[in-house]
Amino acid sequence: MIGYSVSRSAIIAFNKTQQQIADLKLSPSTNALAEVTIEGKRPLVENKQGKLILNVENSPLAAGNNGLDIVQRAPGVSLDNDNNLQLMGQSGVKVTIDGRQTYMTGEQLTTLLKSTDGNQIKSVEVIKSRSARDDAEGAVGTINIVMKKIRWRDLMVISLPQQD
Repeated sequence: MIGYSVSRSAIIAFNKTQQQIADLKLSPSTNALAEVTIEGKRPLVENKQGKLILNVENSPLAAGNNGLDIVQRAPGVSLDNDNNLQLMGQSGVKVTIDGRQTYMTGEQLTTLLKSTDGNQIKSVEVIKSRSARDDAEGAVGTINIVMKKIRWRDLMVISLPQQD
């Protein structure tokens, strides 16, 4: 942190003969900081490149909820009477997990999401408009569920035989 130290000058008297004063010099003062921590948080809902993103990772939304509860809280997503996902009140939603299409019925998808822990989900992306690479199905839009990546190095325990 850089600043200037406090200093005082002698009394300055102005009169008709003396119209200039001596230069006042500020002496720098430095303080060393022990550490600097910069923290940033993603907003809960983002609008990026034509899709709404519900950031679930490190939010209270993930704690204690299953995957279906989290997906339902995404903007524009709801369930119909048969527990099928709807987007903006319309059926025929394409659901992908990590960008790969799920070929499941509505009931199978609901069962999968109910059994998924909310802490395993990173974000839910709601894409209202269809892209050119989508199939020519009658899909209203796409819901992409992005899962957290598993770091295998954290899970692996390597045990080496002891040398005699």
